[in-house]
Amino acid sequence: MPRGDKSEQGFTLIELMMSVAILALLLSIAIPYFLGVRHAAQDRAAHTDLRNVLLAEKMIWLEEGAYTSDPAVLNAVRPGSLLNADPALGVYIDVSDTDDQVACLVRDSGSGTTFSIWESAVAGTHYGATDLSVADCPAALPAGYHQGGF
Repeated sequence: MPRGDKSEQGFTLIELMMSVAILALLLSIAIPYFLGVRHAAQDRAAHTDLRNVLLAEKMIWLEEGAYTSDPAVLNAVRPGSLLNADPALGVYIDVSDTDDQVACLVRDSGSGTTFSIWESAVAGTHYGATDLSVADCPAALPAGYHQGGF
């Protein structure tokens, strides 16, 4: 074969390096977007868990006149509720020691964010991001909590 023959097949090293660089650029754009969507989905799942347990608490309050932190009672009202003493594994529920008309619900999202609901039969439902599971559920509205949702 003559030296000047251009019939050889294949890619040059420069062509391969450019292809890898383009793929790396596309991945660097796609991965953060994917992680953002994933975190948003994890947060929505935590919100849904909290709202399901909140509905059960409100139904119990309507029947009994007081909130409960008994998982058996809540599961009887709303079967399949994801309840756990660890907010990372399920919804943590606590009723205030000083007022059975106040309940706190806490759920950690898979994204690492903590969501809490402070529910009062008198003051209504308030949403926040502090961990109410570290101490007794406060009888008074925690600072920074607001109505209207997460």
